[in-house]
Amino acid sequence: MVGGGGSAWDTFAFDPEANLVYVGTGNGAPRSRDVRGPGGGDNLYLSSILALNADDGELVWHYQTTPGDNWDYTATQPMILLDLTIYGRERKVIVQAPKNGFFFVINRLTREFISGRPYADALTWASGIDQQTGRPIETPEARYGMNRQGAWLSPGPTSAHNWRPMAWHLVTGLVYLPDQNTQVYYEMVMDFRYTLG
Repeated sequence: MVGGGGSAWDTFAFDPEANLVYVGTGNGAPRSRDVRGPGGGDNLYLSSILALNADDGELVWHYQTTPGDNWDYTATQPMILLDLTIYGRERKVIVQAPKNGFFFVINRLTREFISGRPYADALTWASGIDQQTGRPIETPEARYGMNRQGAWLSPGPTSAHNWRPMAWHLVTGLVYLPDQNTQVYYEMVMDFRYTLG
């Protein structure tokens, strides 16, 4: 068996008041979860936002934007720390638009899921985010792999939003980000063999 990934390669954020460093993590490798971990599961900490204690690096909380990522939907994209009034309550949040096409609003102190909504036009890997659990609602064709045929899915691995910056505008109350519509055919290579080097 071979597997790895989950590296941090783009954005970090720091909340000096909470003394937390926020790190976005990447996808697993190889891409197919059936090869990385034939038993299934979410592949803990892949495609996630991690909140770490700035003094000692201890994990305080994590939120996985794409559990069991099979598609290279990293969560390494820019994150913005905001203080927002949501339904009449002042909230300290972290927002991110990762590669998977959904815009997440998370309580940056407690990891409480506040909302997840699509920002991309064409999403075929998931029909939405379960607003109770914060988990993506995968479409039947999304989980290609052993005993399942491949499928055209959107977004592709170049994503709906990748490394490009995004910005918050105080006056409009809007986040601005560049997005793109991409799709790719995902299929598991059944005779996959790892070659060292």
